[in-house]
Amino acid sequence: MATPTPSSSKIALSPTSESFVSPPMKRRRLESGGETNKGCTLLLTGLAKAGKTKLSSKLSTILKQERIQVKELDGKLLRAGLCSKLDFYDDDARSTFVHLASEAAKLFTSEGFITIISIVAPLEKDRQEARKSHENDGLRFVEVFVDRSRVECVRETDGMKNVIHPIDWDYEPPTSHEIHLHRSGNNVDDLTREFVSELVAHKLIPPHLLQPTVPFSPSGPTSSPSTTVDSFGFDLDDDNEEEDGDDPKYL
Repeated sequence: MATPTPSSSKIALSPTSESFVSPPMKRRRLESGGETNKGCTLLLTGLAKAGKTKLSSKLSTILKQERIQVKELDGKLLRAGLCSKLDFYDDDARSTFVHLASEAAKLFTSEGFITIISIVAPLEKDRQEARKSHENDGLRFVEVFVDRSRVECVRETDGMKNVIHPIDWDYEPPTSHEIHLHRSGNNVDDLTREFVSELVAHKLIPPHLLQPTVPFSPSGPTSSPSTTVDSFGFDLDDDNEEEDGDDPKYL
């Protein structure tokens, strides 16, 4: 039997040998129609305490478990860092905040990430400018309206929010959003499933994520320690988790 040469020893992998694909390529591959993930920005907009951060965290966990590149941009963290010099009592500064969040997202989306922005973004014109900026650069942009009644949002904070000048006092419900999620009570897990289903329908994530074996709770048997909290260190199971706009400094 002839001794294989270095070139002949590279045996072609069978179609079932997908596990041998290098991680970077696997992360960037969508299994829907053989498409390659070109990245996408998901803008989660809604009233403060609507559930945007919770949904972002849960979706991020699911995508990370599938080795899909994902980045979360949370309003609270952006205000504390990149946008810490902005005066949120000023209307122009609030628009600038949405613009900066959008431009930061584009940096990740252009590299193939699914980038999730979780901010109130109260004005329609600011959301449309973010969309146009993405489209001008050939980047996918999906607006997700996390719709929860103001009564429920206030009740979750025992009436302590929105006392002086709420960040969402002038919130304009979206008119051209791609995804509409209705938050009622504590239906976050059901809403996450609906969210995943919508993303599959828009061909943004692989269809096999709809299978019931996909763990929606970070405490599931397939979860690892690295996926029990979101990328900013919040406990996904903490129902008292702070949403954007809840810091008294910005009321």
